[in-house]
Amino acid sequence: MLNAELIQSLGIVVGFLVFVFFLSNLLKRMATNRKIATLGIDFKIVSKLPLTNKNILYIVQIGSNFLLLGASENNISAIADLTKVIQSSDLRTTGSTVFNLQKNYQQSSNPNSDVSFKNFLKETFKKSKN
Repeated sequence: MLNAELIQSLGIVVGFLVFVFFLSNLLKRMATNRKIATLGIDFKIVSKLPLTNKNILYIVQIGSNFLLLGASENNISAIADLTKVIQSSDLRTTGSTVFNLQKNYQQSSNPNSDVSFKNFLKETFKKSKN
């Protein structure tokens, strides 16, 4: 039979592991809706679109601005400011995703055009240059 000290030690180890598991889950949830502490600015990832295993497009909300960011293994680049596009189509209340942005933007600009993320980016760049 196992003696009482061994059972007590095993119980302490299992209890500690359960505590660490719940603490890590709590920290993950808190990290998704965090503010940048030093600046006090709201930062939220609205949507992401993986292009390859190492390249991802992100739409992020920083304060009241929306930015399209490209992230690779070595750097992060700001591609476009989508604030005007998002505010004009009022997507903040309908649940913004890359595909909702693309769909609503294409419907408002030209209903007969090709609905693809590539064309959405082209149209966004045209508007940002103007």
